[in-house]
Amino acid sequence: MKNNSNIYDIDGEILRESGNTEELTLEEAQNRLESYQKKLNELAEKEPNSQKLSVYNTYIKNLQSYIFNYYLLHPELMKWMNKTTQDEIQKAMEDLKKDVEEEEKETVMESISNEMDEYVEPIEEIADETN
Repeated sequence: MKNNSNIYDIDGEILRESGNTEELTLEEAQNRLESYQKKLNELAEKEPNSQKLSVYNTYIKNLQSYIFNYYLLHPELMKWMNKTTQDEIQKAMEDLKKDVEEEEKETVMESISNEMDEYVEPIEEIADETN
């Protein structure tokens, strides 16, 4: 597929010139992320109901995802991270996994309970008249 047109952001600033198929470097992605975060903050103060807010949020999420995936594909760059940070990330991932498993168990138990309720008739209390 050929790229015969420039790519612009919502404010008309050029993101990529036509014919440029190179990936962003980590530094370029981080610089763009910072500039979009600044623009988002400024826009939120000046025009809190602007439709551009959601567009900038999307730009930021996409750049964060790109940066995260860049680190995953280049693990040698993770050396800057100290051991404590790595341990915290690992613990957070394990906690998240446990939370998801617990939620799945609760969902299964709720569905079983709902199915059981269909087969159980309500209990009718009978007054004690033996006095």
